[in-house]
Amino acid sequence: MAATGTDVWHCKGCTATVHMTPEEIEQAFGSATGIKSVKLTTEAEYERRMDACRSCESFQFGTTCRWCGCLMAVKAKLENAKCPHPSGNRWTIHSSRENVTGK
Repeated sequence: MAATGTDVWHCKGCTATVHMTPEEIEQAFGSATGIKSVKLTTEAEYERRMDACRSCESFQFGTTCRWCGCLMAVKAKLENAKCPHPSGNRWTIHSSRENVTGK
């Protein structure tokens, strides 16, 4: 990623800023969650996944995964989505730690 003259970060291939508010994400992707063929996780699973993302060093700008470039607030809702971290699926690892520690 490169900084522009105004110090706003942009994706190399994007012309828009990668910073998106929760409202902008909902506006852009909210209607997709109503498509019947799109299978979504439970709210508890979504929150667990987002907790794993928020604790990850590769979660950038509070929205974006360094490894796949996805807006994680959207990707984490998709039932069959996987964390792309090169050292392993952090969503699975995070879940395993919770089971061991009881948290």
